[in-house]
Amino acid sequence: MKRDMDLIRKLLFYFEETKDTVHDDLPKIEGYDANSIKYHIYLMHDSNLLHCEPVKSEITGQVLYLMPLNLSWDGNEFLEKVRNGNNWERIKKTIADKGDAFSFSNINQLINQNGVQGKYCLNPDLELKWQALIKKNPDDLQVHALHALRLGLHVKEERGDITNNEASKIFENIKMSLIQLQRV
Repeated sequence: MKRDMDLIRKLLFYFEETKDTVHDDLPKIEGYDANSIKYHIYLMHDSNLLHCEPVKSEITGQVLYLMPLNLSWDGNEFLEKVRNGNNWERIKKTIADKGDAFSFSNINQLINQNGVQGKYCLNPDLELKWQALIKKNPDDLQVHALHALRLGLHVKEERGDITNNEASKIFENIKMSLIQLQRV
C-alpha cells in the first residue's frame, strides 16, 4: 500500500480536533477505506506522529492493531508546518515539480528552506526596516514598544506557544490600538 500524505494530514487534523485521549479504533475519513486508515495510523505511530496503544492477541502476544490515542509532540509540530491549505498545496506542487518523493524529510526540508521567509518576525528585510525606523525615531517609545513586542512574539512562536498567524494577529491588533490611542 502506498503512503498518502494527504490522508496523514487529514488524520493529524482529526486527532487534533478530538478532545478525548481515547478514540474510535478506526476514525472515519471521507474517501478512504478502513485498510488505508489502519495502515496510515501504523505509519503515523511508527513515525512518532501519533501515540497509540497496541492491542495484542491474548494467545500469541502479537500486535493485532493499534488503538490511536492522541498526537505526539512531533505530530503537533508537523501539523503546524502543514496546517495552512495554500501552503500544503504549494508544498505538494513544488515536490511534484522536482520529481522528488513525497516524504516527511522532503516536506520538512522544503519548509525549512522556505519557512524563514514566511515568518513575519524572521524576515531580514523587515528587520532592517525596523532598525531604520528606530534610528529615525530614537525617542519614540511606541516604535520601541512595537519592536519589542515583535521580538517577544518571535520568541513565543519559536517556543511553540503561538503560531505565526497568532503572532501576526497579536502584533497587528496592538499596533492598531496604539494608532487609535495616538489619534485621541
